[in-house]
Amino acid sequence: MTEMRRIAATVIGGFLGAGKTTLINQWLRAPSSARVMVLVNDFGALNIDAELIVSRNGDTLALTNGCICCQMGGDLTQALIRVLDSTQPLDELWIEASGVSDPGRIARLIGAVPEFDLGGVIVVVDALAIASHIQDPMLRDTLLAQILAADCLLLTKTDSADAAQLTSVKAFLHDCHPHALCLDADQSGSLTAQIKDMQIFSPVAKVWMPNPGHERRFSAWMGLPTLTLSVAEWQKRLGALPQQVLRLKGFVRSLEHGWSRVQLAGSRCNILPSEMPPTAGESLVAIALRGSLPREALDGLLA
Repeated sequence: MTEMRRIAATVIGGFLGAGKTTLINQWLRAPSSARVMVLVNDFGALNIDAELIVSRNGDTLALTNGCICCQMGGDLTQALIRVLDSTQPLDELWIEASGVSDPGRIARLIGAVPEFDLGGVIVVVDALAIASHIQDPMLRDTLLAQILAADCLLLTKTDSADAAQLTSVKAFLHDCHPHALCLDADQSGSLTAQIKDMQIFSPVAKVWMPNPGHERRFSAWMGLPTLTLSVAEWQKRLGALPQQVLRLKGFVRSLEHGWSRVQLAGSRCNILPSEMPPTAGESLVAIALRGSLPREALDGLLA
């Protein structure tokens, strides 16, 4: 009897702004003959680098390397069925979990489907922000659930952290989950290939924490800006937002770039040219803890 060909699956988790999409974009740029489908489960729009995109059909992107990227939506089971029903032969499935969700829950569901071969869970950790985030009682359970779900913990922003910070962060992660492999995203140009090697994942059974229920802890705001402002003015407005805004991303128009992609995480804000305008036009999505979303300030951003 011919053995069933299984699709290698990897789950990528991590808190808001940690760098999950950056990692996926690096993978997609790396030379490979593998046919990949990427499922993205997030509050905001797909954020794959525009130069990688050949065409867009609704919530699905066709990429230059023959890969596919899809918006997962709210039903992971239906998304996995779409993957299995795909007419295009697939070698790998990458799932980017929402920044406020438990990637372990996704991994458990994939592990129960015989057509998938679960390689493991990568959790991206912001080396600059984790120390302050973990002190917040409203965020701590979410962050611990993500860390404990990981086979591999990938530290980002390490080039902006000092040695004492990195030592402290690595010690904390080791205390939380001593069996997870911990890598520095900035340590080597070959990391992309290293982390894509399924052999990195530890076979050690992990302690799974219950899903903390991100839909009860977080709320989202969406705005449709019609303004065209300079990058400096957009930076000024975004910089004036209250700290309750944990994450903001989307598209606006700037005088310098025309279509521009906005990424705001904590105190870091980037506004970069976007070669392909989003299907839905200008849109911004912000995330905050439920009950602390500063809607008036966010509405004022677009006034």
